[in-house]
Amino acid sequence: MTTRDLHADWARIGGGFSVEPSSSPVDLEALIMGTLAAAPADARLFWVAASWLAVHHNLVNTRRLSHSLHSAGIRDLAVAGAILSVAREAAGSATQLDSALKHCRPLGDPQPLFDIIAESPFLTAKARDGALDVFAAWGYWQDEISLRTDAIRPVQWVLAHCPEFRSRAILGAALEAEVVDLVFLIPLSVQEISEVLGVTYSAAHNAAGRLLGRGWLRKTRRGRRLVLALRDEIRAWYEAYPTEAGSALGTA
Repeated sequence: MTTRDLHADWARIGGGFSVEPSSSPVDLEALIMGTLAAAPADARLFWVAASWLAVHHNLVNTRRLSHSLHSAGIRDLAVAGAILSVAREAAGSATQLDSALKHCRPLGDPQPLFDIIAESPFLTAKARDGALDVFAAWGYWQDEISLRTDAIRPVQWVLAHCPEFRSRAILGAALEAEVVDLVFLIPLSVQEISEVLGVTYSAAHNAAGRLLGRGWLRKTRRGRRLVLALRDEIRAWYEAYPTEAGSALGTA
């Protein structure tokens, strides 16, 4: 993913970039992971991501993000720690980010957070001498916070422009939302859901059971397979989103 692609994806979901927004749905957790690798060379990208997460942390699926962090390199894990810590501190109560923070690791050898600072001995010394704790905890020298949460679009705008967040807005950024998004595309068995989402059969079964109990899903037989699908009225609502459905939510 190029820096230009990252900027376009953040712009699509309400980040503060004045570029042509992406026209494709954004995989938020993949976007965050791509941002980790690029942020040291692009300070604005770091601050936009941290600002967006401070405002919209409720839309982050921390299970998926934590899973991605399992295979991340040490530099990405340290950048993740810095971004998530800054966002959590700015939000004041974004405790759901704690589960992802548990997977982050600090650098062994401290260094400036941003490449442009590292290129200047004077700026490096300044960043080292004034390093804030929220960065130093992850092995980075950075002496100021430049969040722009006022440049982040409000959640009403995000929901009206990004139907990929529709399930998370209603069900929370958890497994139930993942199941709904998946069976919206194609009816699947519980076993298939568990395999696609990379969760245990028990977790998939329990999530599906909760959705069945709330009237979101229906069971149907496809040959020998017993599969789960969205109920017709839920599918109709989804297909109307974010036009009629978005208007009903007051988000258009």
